[in-house]
Amino acid sequence: MNNAELGRSHHSHGRLFFVRGFTAIRTIKIALAALFCLSIYGNTALSNADLERQPNTLLVISGNLDSESVDNKIAFDMNSLLDLPATEVTTNNRWLPGPVKFTGIRISDLLNSVGAQSNEIEARAANEYKFRLTNIDFDKYPIIVAYMKDGKPMSVRELGPLWIIFPFDDFPELLNDRNEAASVWQLTDIEIL
Repeated sequence: MNNAELGRSHHSHGRLFFVRGFTAIRTIKIALAALFCLSIYGNTALSNADLERQPNTLLVISGNLDSESVDNKIAFDMNSLLDLPATEVTTNNRWLPGPVKFTGIRISDLLNSVGAQSNEIEARAANEYKFRLTNIDFDKYPIIVAYMKDGKPMSVRELGPLWIIFPFDDFPELLNDRNEAASVWQLTDIEIL
């Protein structure tokens, strides 16, 4: 081997070392970042509810059910929600400009589909906001769990994918602070009380 070949070989070897060293340093940085995140968020990053929830699950109904469900919970993905009868509600609300047409499932139909033993529910959102809906006649009023706004699925940014919608325009007696607070968006769970 002459000096020119030795130089190239040494240079290539040095480059190889640099690439391997860079990869090792990058791997260490990623591992340290993961450990840092686990140390800060370790207790909340993966709750039992997250471990039980399937990737496509949009809504979990639990509580006082008359069904043969696992752990008294029934999970719905978009296809199972679409299998239920759809209802359209066009209404105004304080969060959107002008009337909007929502499509979804009447809460009365949803409760009947799971064999709910009560008409009182607690609705929970992705941010853990929760609200108890009591003393509401779901059979009389077409209050829905909406999954579409103006014919399109709702993103999280648009307060979806699921949103409890009251027909405030058709039933003005429903328009009050309590029912506005019960209009839970980014709905993830309903517990039958």
